[in-house]
Amino acid sequence: DAGYYHGREDEEEREGEKAQAIRRWIRSVLRKIMHYKAEHRRLLDEDVAPTLQGVLPQDIVMNSALPFLELPSLVFELEDHEDGDSDSEDEIEEVGEQMEEDE
Repeated sequence: DAGYYHGREDEEEREGEKAQAIRRWIRSVLRKIMHYKAEHRRLLDEDVAPTLQGVLPQDIVMNSALPFLELPSLVFELEDHEDGDSDSEDEIEEVGEQMEEDE
């Protein structure tokens, strides 16, 4: 029986390590998304808007063109898991909220 319990603990430890690796990967992806959204916003403000304003009326640029070119806000729809592991979901939601605040 002792071998069974030891094997079970090893399995749980590996699963915990996998979960941590997945969380790190998700955070990495979310940081990249934040970076690319910021770069997109910078390009819109510095390059696209002035170009459009040179060829289109101001109201069309501000009310139609630029809003159309903006990226959507991030919304995470997370499903509940059977094992009740909500920590990773909470972390993802916090990062998503932080990203929206940074916009």
